[in-house]
Amino acid sequence: MNCPSCGADNREGARFCRECGVELLDAESGTVADAAEDAELADDPPDAPESLPEAAPVAGEEQAADSAGVEDRVANDEVAGPELQDATAADADPEQAAEDDEAAISPGQPEEETPEIVEGAPDEYEPLGEDDGDLLTFWRDEAEPMTPVEQGTVLGERYAVVEALDVQADEILYKALDLWRCWQCGYEDNDPEGAFCARCGVLMDHRPEVRLLEVQEADLQPAEDWVVVARLSQDSRHFLAVVEPEPEPPPEAEVAPAPQSLRLLVGQRSDPGQVRDLD
Repeated sequence: MNCPSCGADNREGARFCRECGVELLDAESGTVADAAEDAELADDPPDAPESLPEAAPVAGEEQAADSAGVEDRVANDEVAGPELQDATAADADPEQAAEDDEAAISPGQPEEETPEIVEGAPDEYEPLGEDDGDLLTFWRDEAEPMTPVEQGTVLGERYAVVEALDVQADEILYKALDLWRCWQCGYEDNDPEGAFCARCGVLMDHRPEVRLLEVQEADLQPAEDWVVVARLSQDSRHFLAVVEPEPEPPPEAEVAPAPQSLRLLVGQRSDPGQVRDLD
């Protein structure tokens, strides 16, 4: 007997398919079979039990047999593996199987490869040497260039700026007048507005010139051979009063000592006196 749903071959008299479990006998066929069995029982005499037709199998037995067939099919599917299951799924749904085949054939997007992180040996610490000062200077923020102060500005109530002589990025050299120092005796405690020196009384008609060096830091030493005589700060700016170093005196000439064997006598001839001839 073939199953009307899946076409599987079942034994005669089975009520359910062993492959898909669909009921094989419909209501009409069951009614005709029951009527035929009743007619055969009516024709036979009641006292002849041997001629009675064979009893139909019990529904419980048929259901147990069908269940055993289903279990055998499930066991066979598990043993067959995923290939047989795929084939069964393809028979049940051909359209879905075709879509799966197209997806398998068409190349998909390549999977993103996760880069492998290789843990290398830690870098050895190398201290910077004296020659690496340029590297440190490269990473520092560049300072803004310095601008000179205006002409006539009085710094520290003593030095009056005349002009800027040399303007560099990190220092500025000024020409200034010392308002406290006397130009004749060098006294440095005079009144800036006084007309005469408090020590020597000379007329303060002019002031001695000095050099001021503006630097970025208050404790910075000048690059050239300047001698710092005073330091002052005003409006967050730092100035150094500098003078040129005094030249070294030339070495004294060596005098050679006089030899001891030579003597110098100085005399003057006097009156010769009387002279006589000797025989």
